[in-house]
Amino acid sequence: MARVEWKCPGCKVVYRVPTAEGLVLCPNCRVAPVNNKPTPRKPKSSRWTASDVAFVVISSAVLIGALTLIGIPFWNAMKPEKDPTKLLVRQWLHENLEDGKWEEVKWFPAKTVKGLQDLNLLHIVEAMEADKQKFERGELKEDKSAEYKELYNMVRVSEPRTFCGLKYRTSTLNGQAKTLRRQTFEIVDGKAKALPSNEIREVTSPLMKNFHNSVHDGIRYFDDPEYEPFPNEPLAGLESRLQVASIWKEPVRQFPVAPFAPVTPPAPHRAEIANVAPLRQIPALERSEPEIPPRIREYLDREAQIESAQIAILEKRIAGFETKLRNAKPSQMSDIQKRIDQTKDELAVTRRKRFIAAIPDEPLVDDIGALPVMEVIEVVNDDTALVRWFPHGKGRLPRIEVAVHPIERGRFKKGESVLNPDKTYRVTATKVEPSDTIKKLINAGKKPEFVVEETDTDTDEFGKWRVQYEKEMRSKK
Repeated sequence: MARVEWKCPGCKVVYRVPTAEGLVLCPNCRVAPVNNKPTPRKPKSSRWTASDVAFVVISSAVLIGALTLIGIPFWNAMKPEKDPTKLLVRQWLHENLEDGKWEEVKWFPAKTVKGLQDLNLLHIVEAMEADKQKFERGELKEDKSAEYKELYNMVRVSEPRTFCGLKYRTSTLNGQAKTLRRQTFEIVDGKAKALPSNEIREVTSPLMKNFHNSVHDGIRYFDDPEYEPFPNEPLAGLESRLQVASIWKEPVRQFPVAPFAPVTPPAPHRAEIANVAPLRQIPALERSEPEIPPRIREYLDREAQIESAQIAILEKRIAGFETKLRNAKPSQMSDIQKRIDQTKDELAVTRRKRFIAAIPDEPLVDDIGALPVMEVIEVVNDDTALVRWFPHGKGRLPRIEVAVHPIERGRFKKGESVLNPDKTYRVTATKVEPSDTIKKLINAGKKPEFVVEETDTDTDEFGKWRVQYEKEMRSKK
């Protein structure tokens, strides 16, 4: 049957149909009842199932986590940084981390610590005053006043030092975990210098080897707002103290007195005395106190230095709180006043406390002091033990091998850590002044620096010297 072409008036599509009679629209078009215009058919809307939504959420979480793990180290390395000090620290991290990647946790911006310079000057003056007293007592043979003045002037004209800090995470060697690290830096000659053990150290000099208050916790300085190791205001009176401490008088030397020739007294004149009046009691002549033995005096000096250093720290803390109190808001005054009262109570206890000084790092025979923290290396025999002494605490340098002889049987055990801050020892031998004990140990391949024996500083004899020493200190104030 023949077909004819018919064009749909709605969609304009041409169809071949048997006849065009009666056709209005094609099957794909409809005519609205109002205006008879064709209306296109709406496409079917798609619907999301619960599984589709769950898949998208899980996939997004995995993708974000992967981007975070990979992107944070990359962003730390690539993002622009405007802090010039932080750029120096980043350079140090790139050069010293094995993979050169880290995740920043907390940044402590650089601080120029002016109070550290004043504290250095104070400690130089205090060490100079202590050595001056030793020199004038005849215990120090060399006049070091010129060296102290040169060191003081060198520190006084030096630039204030700048420090910063960083808490960051790095991957472990196997890459399975993260390790939190803390590091303090000093900016020296345009470079970031990592501080060993995060310690801010004062100026070092052979003149200051017996002055132990020279190390400060760098991370705590940045992280703890109540830790204030450095003066907030310039210390007054240092120049005048320096001038007084610079005059070292020659020690008074005792010259032997030539014996007098014996004189025969005349024979007493006898006379009859009827009534004898009672003799007027003549006051006893004042006798000079005996001289304190040099080694005991040197130990008592170290005790006094520790005490004065602790007192100075607490007094400085009180002064800092009082400064804050003057500038504080009314709501803060009660809390600050409470801290002042607590620190004053601590100061009162410190003034009554007796400190025990440690043995010097480079002791001489007859030096006295404590070995607060040590670790038993070996019990050599029933009389001798070899220990490792940590003058600045376990895990810190230096680590000094010391022989303890004689010992109590069973008191020392190999590998045991011994904490005995209240026990004192006396040095009996050193490598320079050896004994049979240290010679035998060295010949056996051991490396003791010196030998000590237990002693007691609470005896009546030692207490007598302490009382006399305290009288001398009071008379000088």
